[in-house]
Amino acid sequence: MATSSIDNTTNPANKLLENVLFPNEAEVMVESLKMTSLEEIGTRPWFQQHEHIEKLNIQAIVNTKLETDEFVKEYLITHDKIPLLVHELLLVEIWKDKIFPIYLQEDFEPKVSFPCYLILYHEATLINLLETILFYKETCEVLAEVALDLIEYCNRKIVSLLADIQKYHEEFKAVYDNLQQADALKQALEKEDLMLELSGQDRNMKFQIITHCVTILRHLVYNLDSLPLGASRMILNTIDLPLQMVEMIEKQPWTRKEKEKVLKYWDGKWHIVPSEDRIKLTKTETQLWLIILQLLLAPECQSRYEYNDFKKNSILRLRSHIPEYLIDQLPSLVDLQRYLHNLSIMNPPPAKKDIIIEADHNLREALLSQNNGKFKKIGEKQKKAIFFPSKEDLKYQADKFVETYDLNVIQTLSEGKPTCANCGAEAEHRCSRCKNEWYCSRQCQVDSWKGHKEICSLLADRPKE
Repeated sequence: MATSSIDNTTNPANKLLENVLFPNEAEVMVESLKMTSLEEIGTRPWFQQHEHIEKLNIQAIVNTKLETDEFVKEYLITHDKIPLLVHELLLVEIWKDKIFPIYLQEDFEPKVSFPCYLILYHEATLINLLETILFYKETCEVLAEVALDLIEYCNRKIVSLLADIQKYHEEFKAVYDNLQQADALKQALEKEDLMLELSGQDRNMKFQIITHCVTILRHLVYNLDSLPLGASRMILNTIDLPLQMVEMIEKQPWTRKEKEKVLKYWDGKWHIVPSEDRIKLTKTETQLWLIILQLLLAPECQSRYEYNDFKKNSILRLRSHIPEYLIDQLPSLVDLQRYLHNLSIMNPPPAKKDIIIEADHNLREALLSQNNGKFKKIGEKQKKAIFFPSKEDLKYQADKFVETYDLNVIQTLSEGKPTCANCGAEAEHRCSRCKNEWYCSRQCQVDSWKGHKEICSLLADRPKE
């Protein structure tokens, strides 16, 4: 029987997205990607590569949204650049762990914060691109041994969140409830502290990055047969992802309560959820349950998971988190209920003992070893370029920013309102000069002005083409 398909490109909004990159442009950009070093972060060539990766990221999202030819993914596979993306991800993670804190501890007033923000944002760009392309089995296959590095990366992010949920929520509460009257924060705002602003942006990005990590883990878990031999052992027993998912379900890091309000986090920001929608699963909550279903019910996972009394009792706690309204949204949870019932009355068979092959995957450790003892020196060397760039360099970055981040395209891809550049809340007010930043209130615009004014002037004064 003949079937018909919907032409998504006929939607006027989608027409805007068609030519973010032409296929030949995308291939040239993919071919040009190279592994960088910690010392290169913040240089002009590094920013140019960031621009290319961001454009590829946006195009990959567009391809997925419009269900068109996914040429970005294909070029990344053809030119074997996916392991490079993981390398760059770990590199910028190390920069944020080892060098960015040095700047936060120093007492200095940067001229601008924009270049540093782009470096911080680079991690989010890379993880977003990986999330988009790893949906496919063939992409997981070409990860090869760096799949193990990526699994460990995602695990680090989740462990960090679980260990510090209260701190994450308290910092968001201070922003979203406008608690600027707290003495320390008030003084920082009065001083127009750009470093505090960057620290807050970094914290918000960390939370968003973790949501991407959950989706990536879901892709990897569903494609274990395409990953190296050590991947299933790492996921099931080394990091014990089943127990981590149980803890995530119990602690609900993407939900918080403020007085009588319930807020849930999705699409990069917190939303006040009406009472009638509070039982609805968010995308990330759905991903958590899908991971659990695969890890506990898939035969290849069941046969390899090493149970003990503690693990069994921990997993059985899931029973209290599967009400009927959840099953209505995710019917396959009935199978999980049945499995948990059987688990409660009998012990699972012993795990299958595979031949243990230790893969050489310690990419992060290798990068740390290469730069051991050099972090302070590298930070000092990069400080001028990042926080005190020349007018020429700043103009170059501003031009590239406008070229890369077409706000009309970004807004079309977004399913909601723009977000405030200062606090991340939904925004309705746009900067009248540069048209490139949004704010939820006049106060947030004032608080953000010192960090924004330099780039605002450059963007506003650009010649109109």
